[in-house]
Amino acid sequence: MGKVGLVLGGGSARGLAHIGILKVFQEEDIPIHFVVGTSIGALVGAVYAAGSNLDYLAGIARELDWKQILDPNFSRMGLFRGDKLQELVDILVKGKTFKELAIPFAATACNLETGHEVIIQEGSVAKAVRASCSLPGIFKPVHLDGKLLVDGGVCGRLPTVAARKLGADLVIAIDVGGWPKHEKINNMFGILSQTFHIFESRLAQEQGGEADLVIRPQVGTIGPERLDLSDELIALGRKAAEAALPEVKKILGR
Repeated sequence: MGKVGLVLGGGSARGLAHIGILKVFQEEDIPIHFVVGTSIGALVGAVYAAGSNLDYLAGIARELDWKQILDPNFSRMGLFRGDKLQELVDILVKGKTFKELAIPFAATACNLETGHEVIIQEGSVAKAVRASCSLPGIFKPVHLDGKLLVDGGVCGRLPTVAARKLGADLVIAIDVGGWPKHEKINNMFGILSQTFHIFESRLAQEQGGEADLVIRPQVGTIGPERLDLSDELIALGRKAAEAALPEVKKILGR
């Protein structure tokens, strides 16, 4: 069978669906040899790799709101500093470094100066997740190892290539991103939003081609800011994982 790499994609609050998928995989004893995540996928993946109980993580998700994450920043580099986000992640992963994790894990971010995807596997897990979640213009970029890093989703919300680089023989990818909306567009902001969604979704489709299986929970109609819908998002993740189980077991040779 070889090494199974699980890729957890970006999608803001929609990424809470990852929790439901991970719970099903645990219940079914689906082997996961390492996890690669970007943005919210990096956050959930890091907590999972640290050995935290998924029911505990689901409970945290129910209580989470943006006030616990957003810290106003009077800077030209971003609206929020990102310190509160890093502090929260550090608590959830129990202050661990990458070497101390129960399951091998990597977070991806985008080097703003070169446009290249950066795979982070060393040092503070919390700082790596912060970099991976630093949405440009919202959070300040993170300086790490001489690089200026922003949200990994800028280089693609589904880091399947990174999983292959890290030695995955089989890649199972979870895509929780949005897709272009089929609705009337009648203003400049609608044009810009739709353009971004088309670009992002096409790139995600290309990245999905590097996976042996892509699971896409039906979360596209839920706004990326809806942390208040954590139970619904987790349930949608569980539903998608259960539907995909026959295919998952097939590629695993079961």
